[in-house]
Amino acid sequence: MTIQDEIDAIEAGKHSAPPPWEDPIARQKAETSKKIQAVIDSTNDFATQVDAIAALRGWFRLENIGSCPIIKSYMSGNLDVDTAVTQLSEPINECYTTANYGRQFRDAEQVAANQRKFYDADEARERWGDPLPEDPMPVIDDSAPDDSVEGLLWQLWFSILHVGKCTPYTDVAAQSKLLDLVEALKKLEDPPPPQNMTKALSHDWIWSTGKVWSNLNMLGPSTREMWNDMPHEKTITVPEIKAWANVNALVAGFVARGIADFWIYCIWAMRSALEDVPLVKDLDSFVPAAAAWISVLGRQLYDRNEDLTSKDPKRQGNPGAGGKVYKGPTAFCRERWDFWTQAFQDISERQDVKQTTREAADRAAKEMIVVEEEEKESTKSTHFSIE
Repeated sequence: MTIQDEIDAIEAGKHSAPPPWEDPIARQKAETSKKIQAVIDSTNDFATQVDAIAALRGWFRLENIGSCPIIKSYMSGNLDVDTAVTQLSEPINECYTTANYGRQFRDAEQVAANQRKFYDADEARERWGDPLPEDPMPVIDDSAPDDSVEGLLWQLWFSILHVGKCTPYTDVAAQSKLLDLVEALKKLEDPPPPQNMTKALSHDWIWSTGKVWSNLNMLGPSTREMWNDMPHEKTITVPEIKAWANVNALVAGFVARGIADFWIYCIWAMRSALEDVPLVKDLDSFVPAAAAWISVLGRQLYDRNEDLTSKDPKRQGNPGAGGKVYKGPTAFCRERWDFWTQAFQDISERQDVKQTTREAADRAAKEMIVVEEEEKESTKSTHFSIE
């Protein structure tokens, strides 16, 4: 049977089996969507829905191992913040001060041995130190946990971000509680470096700064990886839309509290929802997340004035650039703020999007207008006081 015969058979309704050119990935996605809907139909518990969807979608999450049960126990009130911080940090501190229970000394020395051959003796010594004899090498305890600092940090931050997805951003107290935990981790003293730190080990990016908690090591890469979980499938469910808005609110909370300088994610959220020409389903997926940034940051976002033009576009790209319909400055600025306000207002009046999308857009637009009016009143009061 030729391809044309297959096409004719399909058009005639005589071909019951899938055509040979059907995309198996599309079939798999359709099956995943059915499984997700079955989960949603089976329970009304939002966190349970998000846990199941995360597994089916392949999101970055570790909800059943390591840090996540501790964080969930803290969020449910079974652990106070100090106990949760201790339980989360102690395994990481131990790994750090022992260089992954001695394993990283050997790994770093192997890297150094490969690198020394590219330099003369003096430069190799300057860069990598002298080769270590076998005897002084730290002995690896085979009974020690098979953990690494990097792996445990990935696990910690993915767990916090996942719990953030499960925490409604409209529940300000719960979101604040999760932010309190991250803030408490940041206030911890950094663990001491491994004893007998070698020059080779000091090159490793986990140990090179000497910091774990004060700079929230690995939170940045974890958040960037998590951003790949943004809704992009053809069929997106309501729990997925809510989860994306929730974690956007959490990241906005990092910014609002000065926990992390993640302003660029605000631009990305706004661009996806307001600055491109998205499909209706994309508006439904992204507008609530963009609105969450307004709810959390408000005046801080209005007051921000920052040029985001890339200094090295060939290497860095242009992450702060506008979308297809925003032609203003690549910056946080009043022109962009005004564009966002109008875009939210326009979306709030569309009848082809979900009611929840219209409501989120309307709420964001009104919050932005309130911020502007407060600024005008503040300026007026300042003017009168000067006179």
